[in-house]
This record gives sequence, structure tokens and C-alpha cells, in this order.
Amino acid sequence: MFVLTDLHPHVEAWQGASKKSENVRFVAEGVDAADAPRDLVERATTTTTTTTTTGEAGRRRRGDEGSSGDEKKEKKKVMRLFSLAFHHFDDELAEGILRNTLETSDGFGIFELQSRTISSFITIFLFGPLLGIISLYYFWNRPLHLFFTYVVPLIPFCVVFDGYISSLRTRTPEEVEALLRKANGGRRLEGWRFMSGQEVHTWPTGWMSWVICVRE
Repeated sequence: MFVLTDLHPHVEAWQGASKKSENVRFVAEGVDAADAPRDLVERATTTTTTTTTTGEAGRRRRGDEGSSGDEKKEKKKVMRLFSLAFHHFDDELAEGILRNTLETSDGFGIFELQSRTISSFITIFLFGPLLGIISLYYFWNRPLHLFFTYVVPLIPFCVVFDGYISSLRTRTPEEVEALLRKANGGRRLEGWRFMSGQEVHTWPTGWMSWVICVRE
């Protein structure tokens, strides 16, 4: 089950996503990731199942008479997911989010499509000419969009500039691990497994970096 939350929820977009899958839910109110409400965590991790026992007479009649139900609550684990998001937080906020995660969750995953590497900067730069190639096909009926792509290339500039800033703000796994230790009072994490790696998302220069930490 995926539960979507944000300090400023994108309710309209999330409604569309939740209608496409019964495994996607969302919280319409703002949620501070550094101070996740405990009742929200409880709702996300507790499922209730009902076991029905039907008496012999009820079984014969295929009815409800003679049947009883027992509710059983099952506790599930919490995995927090930060997709293209963790670089938006400054160190103080990121530390608070990690501290709250250690207190309320069983793991977390950080996924970023950019990094502070030459290959990442090359990939982002190529988005500029790529927009020039595909915009006419996708936005042929939007004159203003085409104007700010081809006549005054403001859109390609903003996309590339935003990508560069995101790259500069993206932390290395070592920096995330250092924040974790700081969030844990400067102590080494005990009982947690820290993993990191990279996967190609746009050959040959685009790499996705990931950090996953789980409670053992």
C-alpha cells in the first residue's frame, strides 16, 4: 500500500492516481515529514481482517444466521519513499526527517535521477535540445508553449537550470549516512542496514542514484 503525503498536497493529481490502483491512497491534509502524525502511521500500518465462522444450520441455508465474525488487526511495516524529493530539503530539515523516520518507520528509500557528477550535467544539458525536438509533436496546439520553446527559449532554459540546481543539491550516499548519524545523536546506527548504488536511466550518461536503509 502506497500512501501519498506532502506538506502541500497535490490532491487533484493524487485522486487520479488513486482511482487507477486500489494500492494507492493519499492524505488530503498537509503532512510534515519531519513530524509525521502518529495516528497517520498507525492507520498506514494496521489492517483489519474479519474471520467469519458459520454454524451448521447457517451453512445449510447459505445465510447469515448462526454466523459470527472475529476481527483481527495485523501490523505492517512502514517504508518511507523519497522519489526525486530529498534534495529539496536543507540539512536541518533533512536531519529532522531522518530522525522522525528512525522513530516511526522500518526503513526508507531515497531515489534521485541527478547527482553532482559531470555525466549528470551532460544529461541535463541535453534536455534543452531534446525539448526542441519533441515540443512541436506534443504541444503543437499550444502556441504559447511553442513560443517560449522556439522563439524565446525560456522553457528549455528553466528546465536545464532547474536540473543543474537539483544536481548541486543532491547528496552522496556518504552525506546521507553522515546525516543519519547526526539524526541519531552522533552515534553509529545499530540494527539498521545501509545500502546504496546506481542504475542507468538514460544511456550512456544518465544515472539514478539510490539509498535504502532498513531496520534489521
